[in-house]
Amino acid sequence: MKKKKKQKKTKQNQINEQNETNGSVSISSKQTKSNPLKTVIVSIVLLVFISSSILFFLINENQEDRIFNQTKKYLLDKLKKEGPSVEVYKALSEIYRNKNSSLQYAYLKQAFNLIKPQEIAKHRDIIKMLLDLSYTQNESEEQILKYLILLYSSTKPSNPEFFEIVSSLVEIYNTNQKFDQSFKILSNLKTIYSQNMQIKYLLCNTYYLQGNLGKARKELQEMIDYRKKNKQPLSFNELSMYYLISKNYQDHQTVIQEVVRFAWGLSSNELAKLMMFLVDRTDITFQDYKLILAKIGLYRPEIHMIVDKIPYIHLELGKKLWILSNYTLAELYFSKAINLTNPELRKIVQDYIYQIKSKYNDTKQSDIKSLETKILNTKDILQDVK
Repeated sequence: MKKKKKQKKTKQNQINEQNETNGSVSISSKQTKSNPLKTVIVSIVLLVFISSSILFFLINENQEDRIFNQTKKYLLDKLKKEGPSVEVYKALSEIYRNKNSSLQYAYLKQAFNLIKPQEIAKHRDIIKMLLDLSYTQNESEEQILKYLILLYSSTKPSNPEFFEIVSSLVEIYNTNQKFDQSFKILSNLKTIYSQNMQIKYLLCNTYYLQGNLGKARKELQEMIDYRKKNKQPLSFNELSMYYLISKNYQDHQTVIQEVVRFAWGLSSNELAKLMMFLVDRTDITFQDYKLILAKIGLYRPEIHMIVDKIPYIHLELGKKLWILSNYTLAELYFSKAINLTNPELRKIVQDYIYQIKSKYNDTKQSDIKSLETKILNTKDILQDVK
């Protein structure tokens, strides 16, 4: 009897378990049935959100265009009624600031042509904008020089832009070998700003470009003494000037040692500039460059990562190895330089790699031919022996 009761209970338990599982299956099936509806609702919400975002963007864009057209019409009407003026042309240039740089520049030039000599200082901002845009508008060097001279005469030395203007002005004079004009500006400024390192550097560089190494060296020594006295590192410009001048007076290895010593104080950006500068020097060999890199790396280990990220350096190092006929190592450096963004430089790299591979193929062919001749010769010898 007890066994029968137990059997009945177990059967009943099995029936209950089946009911539970069936119930859970029916529940899950209900849930899965409800999923497509949820998916449809979510899709509709997303579609509404995306379409409203696009509509909002289009409305805003249309509003910007409407404001632009209204402003343009107002200014052109004002130009017709009241005639040309600096203010109207300047306002017209402003509305084209982010739309059309050529039209912006054209309207600024119209405004510039109406500025009276006594109003130059008042409208200095127009001349500054013209100068900034002139480099991208294929403006003549003569016109750029005119803007710089006007800015130089209308900018106070207390303005941070003043010495940048002087630097640009001197650069144009030096490029055209008008060294007297450069010295006229720089000599006057040096008497007033005797401790200004930028003026010292510009004077030193101008003497160097003129070929007056004696005076260039004197200015260089003044810069080095000033930096030592004030416990300041040399800048990249000053260090590159040191190399160019000192190599005419000191032996090669001494100059390299001093460059390494001065380089420890450069910023990361200036270190990159220095390594670009040195790799371009024909008197710096591949071995010299690797030595400089290793010695600077003792105190500035990040230099290895900096150099590794500059494809142009790998190109120039590859060329130095090519001259030494070390084609295997040259190919390794050229392959690192293949990612150059400049298409002309990339073409140079590809040409070098092609020439190296051609040399390899020619060498293999000549080796095969020499091997074949050797085999033939041995066959002839064997025949003679027989």
